[in-house]
Amino acid sequence: MQLKNIATYSSRTMKLLVVHYLFIISSCYVFNFSYGRNLNPNFRVKAVNLGGWLLTEGWIKPSLFDAIPNNDFLDGTGLQFKSVTVGKYLCAELGGGNIIVANRTAASGWETFKIWRINSTIFNFRVFNKEFVGVDGSGNVVAVENKPGFSETFEIVRNSDDPSRVRIKSTNGFFLQVKTEELVTADHSGGNGGWGDDDPSGSQNPCEHSANRDGTIEWGKTDDTIQQTVEVIEFLTARYAKNPSLYAVELINEPLAPEVTLDMVKKYYQAGYNAVRKHSSTAYVVMSNRLSSDPTELLTFASGLKGSVIDVHYYNLFSRIIDSSIFDNMSVQQNLEFVNTNRSAELNTVTQSNGPLTFVGEWVAEWQVRDATKEDYQMFAQAQLEVFGRATFGWAYWTLKNVNNHWSMEWMIKNGYIKL
Repeated sequence: MQLKNIATYSSRTMKLLVVHYLFIISSCYVFNFSYGRNLNPNFRVKAVNLGGWLLTEGWIKPSLFDAIPNNDFLDGTGLQFKSVTVGKYLCAELGGGNIIVANRTAASGWETFKIWRINSTIFNFRVFNKEFVGVDGSGNVVAVENKPGFSETFEIVRNSDDPSRVRIKSTNGFFLQVKTEELVTADHSGGNGGWGDDDPSGSQNPCEHSANRDGTIEWGKTDDTIQQTVEVIEFLTARYAKNPSLYAVELINEPLAPEVTLDMVKKYYQAGYNAVRKHSSTAYVVMSNRLSSDPTELLTFASGLKGSVIDVHYYNLFSRIIDSSIFDNMSVQQNLEFVNTNRSAELNTVTQSNGPLTFVGEWVAEWQVRDATKEDYQMFAQAQLEVFGRATFGWAYWTLKNVNNHWSMEWMIKNGYIKL
Protein backbone atom coordinates (compact mmCIF):
# COMPACT_ATOMS: atom_id res chain seq x y z
CA MET A 1 0.00 0.00 0.00
CA GLN A 2 1.03 3.58 -0.62
CA LEU A 3 1.11 5.55 2.60
CA LYS A 4 0.21 9.20 3.08
CA ASN A 5 1.07 10.76 6.44
CA ILE A 6 -1.23 13.75 6.88
CA ALA A 7 -0.75 14.92 10.47
CA THR A 8 0.78 14.21 13.80
CA TYR A 9 -1.74 15.09 16.45
CA SER A 10 -0.03 14.28 19.71
CA SER A 11 3.59 15.11 19.07
CA ARG A 12 5.83 12.88 21.17
CA THR A 13 3.38 12.28 23.97
CA MET A 14 3.87 9.64 26.66
CA LYS A 15 0.76 8.23 28.35
CA LEU A 16 0.37 9.40 31.93
CA LEU A 17 -2.40 10.57 34.20
CA VAL A 18 -2.24 14.34 34.20
CA VAL A 19 -2.06 16.22 37.45
CA HIS A 20 -0.01 19.30 38.19
CA TYR A 21 3.56 18.86 39.34
CA LEU A 22 5.03 22.03 40.77
CA PHE A 23 8.35 23.04 42.21
CA ILE A 24 7.82 25.75 44.84
CA ILE A 25 10.44 28.45 44.51
CA SER A 26 9.13 30.97 47.03
CA SER A 27 11.49 32.01 49.79
CA CYS A 28 9.31 34.83 51.11
CA TYR A 29 8.13 32.99 54.19
CA VAL A 30 9.39 30.31 56.52
CA PHE A 31 7.48 27.13 55.75
CA ASN A 32 5.70 25.63 58.72
CA PHE A 33 3.99 22.56 57.34
CA SER A 34 1.69 20.25 59.25
CA TYR A 35 1.00 17.35 56.93
CA GLY A 36 0.53 19.60 53.96
CA ARG A 37 -0.85 22.91 55.25
CA ASN A 38 1.24 26.01 55.71
CA LEU A 39 0.14 27.71 58.90
CA ASN A 40 0.99 31.24 57.76
CA PRO A 41 -2.25 32.69 56.30
CA ASN A 42 -0.25 35.25 54.29
CA PHE A 43 1.77 32.64 52.42
CA ARG A 44 1.39 32.59 48.64
CA VAL A 45 2.77 29.89 46.38
CA LYS A 46 5.36 31.03 43.86
CA ALA A 47 6.02 27.99 41.75
CA VAL A 48 7.03 26.67 38.35
CA ASN A 49 5.39 23.82 36.46
CA LEU A 50 7.55 20.82 35.61
CA GLY A 51 6.22 20.75 32.05
CA GLY A 52 7.76 18.14 29.79
CA TRP A 53 9.20 16.09 32.66
CA LEU A 54 6.64 13.50 33.73
CA LEU A 55 4.50 13.99 30.65
CA THR A 56 6.42 14.75 27.50
CA GLU A 57 5.42 17.55 25.15
CA GLY A 58 7.51 17.50 22.02
CA TRP A 59 7.75 21.27 21.59
CA ILE A 60 9.43 21.74 24.98
CA LYS A 61 12.58 19.85 23.94
CA PRO A 62 12.22 18.28 20.48
CA SER A 63 15.74 16.82 20.43
CA LEU A 64 14.73 14.29 23.09
CA PHE A 65 12.88 12.41 20.39
CA ASP A 66 15.26 12.61 17.45
CA ALA A 67 16.43 9.02 17.84
CA ILE A 68 12.96 7.45 18.03
CA PRO A 69 12.55 4.87 15.23
CA ASN A 70 9.68 5.76 12.91
CA ASN A 71 9.26 9.11 14.66
CA ASP A 72 6.80 10.15 11.96
CA PHE A 73 4.48 7.46 13.37
CA LEU A 74 3.62 8.89 16.77
CA ASP A 75 0.36 8.79 18.72
CA GLY A 76 -2.40 10.58 16.85
CA THR A 77 -0.71 10.66 13.46
CA GLY A 78 -3.33 10.48 10.73
CA LEU A 79 -2.47 7.95 8.01
CA GLN A 80 -4.16 7.39 4.67
CA PHE A 81 -3.55 4.14 2.79
CA LYS A 82 -3.84 3.82 -0.98
CA SER A 83 -4.08 0.33 -2.41
CA VAL A 84 -1.52 -0.45 -5.07
CA THR A 85 -3.83 -3.16 -6.39
CA VAL A 86 -6.92 -1.03 -7.10
CA GLY A 87 -5.37 2.45 -6.91
CA LYS A 88 -7.90 3.71 -4.35
CA TYR A 89 -7.87 4.67 -0.68
CA LEU A 90 -8.90 2.47 2.22
CA CYS A 91 -12.01 3.79 3.94
CA ALA A 92 -14.00 3.05 7.07
CA GLU A 93 -17.44 2.62 5.54
CA LEU A 94 -19.90 5.11 7.08
CA GLY A 95 -17.03 6.43 9.18
CA GLY A 96 -16.89 3.30 11.33
CA GLY A 97 -18.99 0.52 12.80
CA ASN A 98 -18.77 -1.30 9.47
CA ILE A 99 -16.34 -2.91 7.05
CA ILE A 100 -13.17 -1.42 5.62
CA VAL A 101 -13.36 -0.84 1.89
CA ALA A 102 -10.93 0.38 -0.78
CA ASN A 103 -13.10 2.38 -3.15
CA ARG A 104 -12.29 6.06 -2.59
CA THR A 105 -10.51 8.07 -5.25
CA ALA A 106 -9.76 10.91 -2.78
CA ALA A 107 -9.00 10.85 0.93
CA SER A 108 -10.62 12.83 3.73
CA GLY A 109 -12.04 12.03 7.20
CA TRP A 110 -13.37 8.52 6.64
CA GLU A 111 -10.17 7.61 4.82
CA THR A 112 -7.93 8.75 7.67
CA PHE A 113 -6.74 6.32 10.34
CA LYS A 114 -5.31 7.77 13.55
CA ILE A 115 -2.68 5.57 15.12
CA TRP A 116 -2.09 4.52 18.69
CA ARG A 117 1.57 3.62 18.92
CA ILE A 118 2.54 0.54 20.94
CA ASN A 119 6.16 0.45 19.79
CA SER A 120 8.09 1.54 16.72
CA THR A 121 6.25 -0.86 14.38
CA ILE A 122 3.11 -2.01 16.23
CA PHE A 123 -0.06 0.11 16.20
CA ASN A 124 -3.81 0.34 16.62
CA PHE A 125 -5.81 2.22 13.98
CA ARG A 126 -8.76 4.39 15.00
CA VAL A 127 -11.36 5.55 12.50
CA PHE A 128 -13.54 8.64 12.19
CA ASN A 129 -16.33 7.41 14.49
CA LYS A 130 -13.76 6.29 17.09
CA GLU A 131 -13.93 2.53 16.50
CA PHE A 132 -10.73 0.55 16.02
CA VAL A 133 -9.79 -1.41 12.93
CA GLY A 134 -9.67 -5.16 13.50
CA VAL A 135 -10.06 -8.54 11.85
CA ASP A 136 -13.27 -10.53 12.31
CA GLY A 137 -13.62 -14.29 12.52
CA SER A 138 -13.81 -14.61 8.75
CA GLY A 139 -10.60 -12.69 8.18
CA ASN A 140 -12.37 -9.57 6.96
CA VAL A 141 -11.05 -6.16 8.01
CA VAL A 142 -13.65 -4.18 9.94
CA ALA A 143 -13.90 -1.23 12.34
CA VAL A 144 -16.42 -2.19 15.01
CA GLU A 145 -14.65 -2.34 18.39
CA ASN A 146 -14.61 0.58 20.83
CA LYS A 147 -11.44 -0.60 22.56
CA PRO A 148 -8.32 -2.06 20.96
CA GLY A 149 -7.43 -5.65 21.71
CA PHE A 150 -5.47 -8.49 20.14
CA SER A 151 -7.41 -8.46 16.86
CA GLU A 152 -7.16 -4.66 16.61
CA THR A 153 -3.36 -4.62 16.64
CA PHE A 154 -1.21 -4.41 13.52
CA GLU A 155 2.40 -4.21 12.44
CA ILE A 156 3.40 -1.72 9.77
CA VAL A 157 6.24 -3.03 7.63
CA ARG A 158 7.89 -0.27 5.61
CA ASN A 159 9.75 -0.70 2.34
CA SER A 160 13.40 0.12 3.06
CA ASP A 161 13.79 1.75 -0.36
CA ASP A 162 10.53 3.73 -0.18
CA PRO A 163 9.16 4.25 3.37
CA SER A 164 5.85 5.49 1.95
CA ARG A 165 5.17 1.96 0.71
CA VAL A 166 3.96 -0.32 3.50
CA ARG A 167 2.45 -3.68 4.24
CA ILE A 168 0.13 -4.14 7.22
CA LYS A 169 0.38 -7.35 9.22
CA SER A 170 -2.43 -8.59 11.45
CA THR A 171 -2.01 -10.55 14.68
CA ASN A 172 -3.49 -13.57 12.89
CA GLY A 173 -0.12 -13.82 11.15
CA PHE A 174 -1.33 -12.58 7.78
CA PHE A 175 -1.02 -9.35 5.86
CA LEU A 176 -3.91 -7.15 4.78
CA GLN A 177 -4.79 -7.28 1.10
CA VAL A 178 -7.40 -5.64 -1.10
CA LYS A 179 -9.26 -8.34 -2.97
CA THR A 180 -11.95 -6.07 -4.38
CA GLU A 181 -12.96 -2.49 -3.78
CA GLU A 182 -15.55 -3.77 -1.27
CA LEU A 183 -13.46 -6.47 0.39
CA VAL A 184 -10.30 -6.00 2.44
CA THR A 185 -9.02 -9.11 4.18
CA ALA A 186 -6.18 -10.23 6.40
CA ASP A 187 -5.23 -13.50 4.73
CA HIS A 188 -2.07 -12.83 2.74
CA SER A 189 0.64 -15.26 3.88
CA GLY A 190 3.02 -14.18 6.66
CA GLY A 191 4.39 -15.07 10.08
CA ASN A 192 2.76 -14.72 13.47
CA GLY A 193 2.88 -12.54 16.56
CA GLY A 194 0.64 -10.59 18.89
CA TRP A 195 0.52 -7.37 20.85
CA GLY A 196 -2.10 -5.41 22.80
CA ASP A 197 -2.75 -2.07 24.47
CA ASP A 198 -5.65 -0.50 26.26
CA ASP A 199 -6.09 2.66 28.29
CA PRO A 200 -9.68 3.03 29.43
CA SER A 201 -9.24 6.24 31.42
CA GLY A 202 -9.05 8.52 28.38
CA SER A 203 -8.15 12.21 28.18
CA GLN A 204 -10.02 15.29 29.36
CA ASN A 205 -9.12 17.55 26.43
CA PRO A 206 -7.82 16.98 22.89
CA CYS A 207 -4.33 18.39 23.49
CA GLU A 208 -1.01 16.60 23.95
CA HIS A 209 -0.53 17.98 27.46
CA SER A 210 -3.43 15.77 28.58
CA ALA A 211 -1.58 12.72 27.19
CA ASN A 212 -4.19 12.47 24.46
CA ARG A 213 -3.42 9.85 21.87
CA ASP A 214 -5.51 10.99 18.91
CA GLY A 215 -7.52 14.09 19.81
CA THR A 216 -10.47 12.20 21.24
CA ILE A 217 -11.99 13.24 24.57
CA GLU A 218 -13.08 10.20 26.57
CA TRP A 219 -12.50 11.16 30.19
CA GLY A 220 -15.73 11.97 32.00
CA LYS A 221 -17.93 10.19 29.48
CA THR A 222 -18.47 7.27 31.89
CA ASP A 223 -18.35 6.72 35.63
CA ASP A 224 -15.50 4.25 35.08
CA THR A 225 -13.13 6.96 33.85
CA ILE A 226 -13.90 9.05 36.92
CA GLN A 227 -13.47 6.13 39.31
CA GLN A 228 -10.11 5.17 37.83
CA THR A 229 -8.83 8.72 38.28
CA VAL A 230 -10.14 8.90 41.85
CA GLU A 231 -8.25 5.70 42.63
CA VAL A 232 -5.02 7.25 41.38
CA ILE A 233 -5.60 10.41 43.41
CA GLU A 234 -6.25 8.37 46.53
CA PHE A 235 -3.16 6.23 45.95
CA LEU A 236 -0.91 9.26 45.57
CA THR A 237 -2.41 11.09 48.55
CA ALA A 238 -2.12 8.04 50.79
CA ARG A 239 1.49 7.63 49.76
CA TYR A 240 2.52 11.21 50.48
CA ALA A 241 0.00 12.38 53.10
CA LYS A 242 2.51 12.39 55.96
CA ASN A 243 5.34 13.86 53.91
CA PRO A 244 5.91 17.44 55.11
CA SER A 245 6.52 18.53 51.51
CA LEU A 246 2.97 17.75 50.42
CA TYR A 247 1.16 21.06 50.12
CA ALA A 248 -1.69 20.48 47.66
CA VAL A 249 -3.17 17.96 45.25
CA GLU A 250 -4.59 19.09 41.89
CA LEU A 251 -7.27 16.67 40.77
CA ILE A 252 -7.04 17.16 36.99
CA ASN A 253 -5.80 19.73 34.50
CA GLU A 254 -7.95 21.63 31.99
CA PRO A 255 -11.04 19.52 31.28
CA LEU A 256 -12.65 20.92 28.14
CA ALA A 257 -16.22 22.22 27.99
CA PRO A 258 -18.73 21.28 26.75
CA GLU A 259 -17.40 17.80 25.95
CA VAL A 260 -16.65 17.27 29.64
CA THR A 261 -19.86 18.37 31.32
CA LEU A 262 -20.06 20.50 34.44
CA ASP A 263 -22.05 17.80 36.22
CA MET A 264 -19.33 15.22 35.55
CA VAL A 265 -16.59 17.60 36.66
CA LYS A 266 -18.41 18.35 39.91
CA LYS A 267 -19.04 14.66 40.47
CA TYR A 268 -15.36 13.91 40.01
CA TYR A 269 -14.17 16.87 42.07
CA GLN A 270 -16.38 15.83 44.98
CA ALA A 271 -15.11 12.24 44.81
CA GLY A 272 -11.51 13.38 44.39
CA TYR A 273 -11.84 15.81 47.30
CA ASN A 274 -13.21 13.03 49.50
CA ALA A 275 -10.33 10.76 48.49
CA VAL A 276 -7.77 13.37 49.50
CA ARG A 277 -9.56 14.06 52.80
CA LYS A 278 -9.47 10.37 53.71
CA HIS A 279 -5.71 10.74 54.12
CA SER A 280 -5.10 14.43 54.74
CA SER A 281 -7.26 16.99 56.48
CA THR A 282 -4.89 19.83 55.63
CA ALA A 283 -3.61 19.43 52.06
CA TYR A 284 -5.22 21.91 49.70
CA VAL A 285 -7.33 20.41 46.91
CA VAL A 286 -6.92 22.26 43.61
CA MET A 287 -9.69 22.17 41.00
CA SER A 288 -8.99 23.31 37.46
CA ASN A 289 -11.63 25.40 35.72
CA ARG A 290 -12.94 23.87 32.53
CA LEU A 291 -11.56 25.35 29.34
CA SER A 292 -14.14 27.31 27.33
CA SER A 293 -16.47 27.74 30.28
CA ASP A 294 -17.71 30.41 32.67
CA PRO A 295 -14.77 30.94 35.06
CA THR A 296 -17.18 31.35 37.99
CA GLU A 297 -19.06 28.09 37.48
CA LEU A 298 -17.24 26.21 40.28
CA LEU A 299 -17.26 28.95 42.91
CA THR A 300 -20.47 28.00 44.72
CA PHE A 301 -19.59 24.30 44.60
CA ALA A 302 -16.01 24.78 45.84
CA SER A 303 -17.03 27.25 48.54
CA GLY A 304 -18.51 24.37 50.50
CA LEU A 305 -15.26 22.41 50.47
CA LYS A 306 -12.72 23.48 53.07
CA GLY A 307 -9.22 23.97 51.69
CA SER A 308 -10.34 24.06 48.05
CA VAL A 309 -8.56 26.09 45.36
CA ILE A 310 -9.73 27.17 41.89
CA ASP A 311 -7.05 26.99 39.18
CA VAL A 312 -7.15 29.49 36.28
CA HIS A 313 -4.70 29.87 33.39
CA TYR A 314 -3.83 33.14 31.63
CA TYR A 315 -1.81 33.53 28.42
CA ASN A 316 -1.58 36.63 26.22
CA LEU A 317 -1.27 34.23 23.32
CA PHE A 318 -4.50 32.26 23.16
CA SER A 319 -7.80 31.84 24.91
CA ARG A 320 -10.82 29.58 24.72
CA ILE A 321 -13.16 32.26 26.07
CA ILE A 322 -12.27 35.30 23.95
CA ASP A 323 -11.07 35.51 20.36
CA SER A 324 -7.35 34.75 20.53
CA SER A 325 -6.69 36.86 17.46
CA ILE A 326 -6.90 39.98 19.63
CA PHE A 327 -3.37 39.21 20.81
CA ASP A 328 -1.90 38.96 17.31
CA ASN A 329 -1.26 42.66 16.74
CA MET A 330 -1.09 43.99 20.28
CA SER A 331 1.74 46.39 21.05
CA VAL A 332 3.87 46.20 24.17
CA GLN A 333 1.73 48.81 25.88
CA GLN A 334 -1.51 47.12 24.89
CA ASN A 335 -0.30 43.83 26.36
CA LEU A 336 0.63 45.57 29.60
CA GLU A 337 -2.77 47.25 29.75
CA PHE A 338 -4.53 43.94 29.06
CA VAL A 339 -2.76 42.35 32.02
CA ASN A 340 -3.35 45.31 34.35
CA THR A 341 -6.98 45.76 33.34
CA ASN A 342 -8.49 42.59 31.85
CA ARG A 343 -6.50 39.94 33.69
CA SER A 344 -6.85 41.84 36.95
CA ALA A 345 -10.63 41.97 36.50
CA GLU A 346 -10.81 38.29 35.57
CA LEU A 347 -8.87 37.33 38.68
CA ASN A 348 -11.01 39.57 40.85
CA THR A 349 -14.12 37.87 39.49
CA VAL A 350 -13.06 34.44 40.75
CA THR A 351 -11.52 35.72 44.00
CA GLN A 352 -14.29 36.05 46.55
CA SER A 353 -14.01 36.69 50.27
CA ASN A 354 -15.92 33.58 51.30
CA GLY A 355 -15.04 31.48 48.29
CA PRO A 356 -12.24 29.07 47.44
CA LEU A 357 -8.66 30.30 47.16
CA THR A 358 -7.48 31.25 43.67
CA PHE A 359 -4.42 29.94 41.85
CA VAL A 360 -3.02 31.20 38.54
CA GLY A 361 -1.70 27.77 37.72
CA GLU A 362 -0.23 28.67 34.32
CA TRP A 363 1.16 31.89 32.85
CA VAL A 364 4.18 32.84 30.77
CA ALA A 365 6.08 35.98 29.81
CA GLU A 366 5.66 35.33 26.10
CA TRP A 367 3.51 37.16 23.58
CA GLN A 368 3.04 37.95 19.88
CA VAL A 369 5.05 41.19 19.93
CA ARG A 370 7.77 41.17 17.30
CA ASP A 371 11.25 42.53 18.00
CA ALA A 372 10.48 43.11 21.68
CA THR A 373 13.47 44.23 23.75
CA LYS A 374 14.67 42.72 27.01
CA GLU A 375 13.20 45.70 28.82
CA ASP A 376 9.83 45.02 27.15
CA TYR A 377 9.89 41.45 28.39
CA GLN A 378 10.90 42.57 31.86
CA MET A 379 7.94 44.93 32.04
CA PHE A 380 5.57 42.24 30.76
CA ALA A 381 6.81 39.70 33.29
CA GLN A 382 6.66 42.21 36.14
CA ALA A 383 3.11 43.25 35.28
CA GLN A 384 1.98 39.64 35.47
CA LEU A 385 3.89 39.01 38.69
CA GLU A 386 2.14 41.95 40.30
CA VAL A 387 -1.36 41.04 39.11
CA PHE A 388 -1.10 37.28 39.59
CA GLY A 389 0.56 37.85 42.95
CA ARG A 390 -2.90 38.87 44.19
CA ALA A 391 -4.22 35.34 43.70
CA THR A 392 -5.02 34.10 47.20
CA PHE A 393 -3.27 30.74 46.75
CA GLY A 394 -0.46 31.86 44.45
CA TRP A 395 0.83 31.30 40.94
CA ALA A 396 2.92 28.91 38.84
CA TYR A 397 4.90 29.77 35.69
CA TRP A 398 4.86 27.54 32.63
CA THR A 399 7.49 26.01 32.60
CA LEU A 400 10.83 25.22 34.32
CA LYS A 401 12.93 24.32 31.25
CA ASN A 402 12.16 24.88 27.59
CA VAL A 403 14.19 25.29 24.40
CA ASN A 404 12.04 28.38 23.74
CA ASN A 405 13.75 30.78 26.12
CA HIS A 406 10.82 32.87 27.30
CA TRP A 407 8.89 29.71 28.21
CA SER A 408 11.80 28.63 30.43
CA MET A 409 11.67 30.18 33.88
CA GLU A 410 15.18 28.96 34.57
CA TRP A 411 16.48 30.92 31.57
CA MET A 412 14.33 33.96 32.37
CA ILE A 413 15.71 34.18 35.91
CA LYS A 414 19.33 33.48 34.99
CA ASN A 415 19.25 36.13 32.28
CA GLY A 416 17.56 38.81 34.34
CA TYR A 417 14.15 38.85 32.64
CA ILE A 418 12.31 37.81 35.80
CA LYS A 419 13.19 38.92 39.33
CA LEU A 420 11.43 37.43 42.32
